[in-house]
Amino acid sequence: KDFGISFVIIKISKRDPDTGISELVDERFEDFYNGAGAVGLKRGVYVFSYAKNRDDAVQEAQAAVDTLSGRPLEMPVTYDFESNVNMKKLVKKGREATSEALNAFCDVIEENGYGSMIYTGSYILDHYVDYDAISNRKLWIARYPNLGKTATYGRFATYTPTDYPYYMWQLSSTAYVPSISYKTTSK
Repeated sequence: KDFGISFVIIKISKRDPDTGISELVDERFEDFYNGAGAVGLKRGVYVFSYAKNRDDAVQEAQAAVDTLSGRPLEMPVTYDFESNVNMKKLVKKGREATSEALNAFCDVIEENGYGSMIYTGSYILDHYVDYDAISNRKLWIARYPNLGKTATYGRFATYTPTDYPYYMWQLSSTAYVPSISYKTTSK
């Protein structure tokens, strides 16, 4: 918070890719949730999805809701939809099936009183999702501009990450906050 950060999106869980069923609460979730709240940061959470179909997405959403147990969030619960083996299995089923899974996740989250959001890249939206079917959802877009090491804020301010309306834009995968010493190496 001392560096101007106003919110955090905390990993809450992910599916164990070996079992395909078990939902694993992130080992640092409780610490990060409580710590962020203690200093007044707005909190949201994300689920790194391993869903292969709509039913898997519903299970992932329900696991997040169960872990939250009614705790407050000031930011959405996010479906992190990006490249992994299971995502590839889902997108092979077509845009309709992919969009159905995204919507099913968001529906469960919203039915339980939380806001929802989808995290992905514009390439995935262009090629694997029926955007019209999810156009009512908040989007968190990951797209990193290649502006070089000497990029200024002005150059970032004029960069357009996507043509899709978005709620948030992630412009870097390497940015850091000087006061944070915890580093993850994987989702």
